[in-house]
Amino acid sequence: MATYPAGTTLDEITHFDRSTKVHFHCPTHPEYTFRSKDPFCSSIFPGDPATSAAEFQMVKFCTCPIADHVVTTEYAA
Repeated sequence: MATYPAGTTLDEITHFDRSTKVHFHCPTHPEYTFRSKDPFCSSIFPGDPATSAAEFQMVKFCTCPIADHVVTTEYAA
């Protein structure tokens, strides 16, 4: 089991534990946070009420590569 501290880029995570969601955001656009079981192959959901409200209002989120996004909280997989 590996533990990744907040700020780790998604591409540095070698294995995603599909029983636990990873919380992440774009370091260039940190105002929106997301969660997913595996951001590279699973659905991505809003990670907080503000992002959920923005999604409901059809806000366009960034187009930065998902691999560059960073975890917002410690993640163990």
